[in-house]
Amino acid sequence: MGLFRRRKRSLKDLSLEELEKYKIILDNKIRFTTKKIKKLQERKKQLFNQGLNASNIERRILAREISHVENNIKSLKKELDRLMRKQRIVEEFIKIKKDMSTDKGEAIDKIIDIDLDEIQYIIAEKERLENKIKDTEEFLVDVMTYEPPEDEAVTSEEKKVLDLWEAYDRKEMSLEDIEDKLFDDDKKKKERERDLE
Repeated sequence: MGLFRRRKRSLKDLSLEELEKYKIILDNKIRFTTKKIKKLQERKKQLFNQGLNASNIERRILAREISHVENNIKSLKKELDRLMRKQRIVEEFIKIKKDMSTDKGEAIDKIIDIDLDEIQYIIAEKERLENKIKDTEEFLVDVMTYEPPEDEAVTSEEKKVLDLWEAYDRKEMSLEDIEDKLFDDDKKKKERERDLE
């Protein structure tokens, strides 16, 4: 169900009930996506723990599976970000609709007459530009930190996991330190993204 699917609709045409129903739908989608991410993170941890006592061949297979799970997590996080942006927009629309009943100022009248397709286009264009900047920054970091891999078939995520297992085997790192390192990168990435905003 899309709130903005009909053509030439303005905020004035939407009822408060429609906006609140759509917000509930978005809340449910956000909750469901968050649960999926948590399950995948648990799966990633489980796969890593399986590799602690595995042979080198099994570790490479598990590292590839972990890399695949990590890619799914990244994809779901992007979807979660998109849903949360939509949720913020709908919440703002709800505030405007509620303010309309108390304040009949010119500014609100101008906002509610804007075509919703236009608003959606502006927001989508802003997101596209933000993503392009983010992708460019990630690409530059990748280029600047590139090290030729020993084995071209191993991705950077797989190599990271294999290196952590080797550190565990050599007793250079404890299991807790490894888990912190394995799951801490997600936290650091989020912090870096927040700093960029």
